[in-house]
Amino acid sequence: MKYAILIVIIEKVSTILEKYNIKLNVRVDRDLSTNRTLALLNVVNQIFADLKHKAKIVRSKIGKLIIQLNILNI
Repeated sequence: MKYAILIVIIEKVSTILEKYNIKLNVRVDRDLSTNRTLALLNVVNQIFADLKHKAKIVRSKIGKLIIQLNILNI
């Protein structure tokens, strides 16, 4: 929903952005259809992935592995 609103806003101001040659850098998380839609807009320069959620998953897995290794005394 929040990305749908973003896309509508970008479409509404895109003529002004194009007129002044302004390009946007956008950060999105886990929404591939939004990434595809944004990639088609001329005013979008770069799309960055929000990897905060991925980092949390990796930290959790590392923590579990450390606990398992401690249990096995490795």
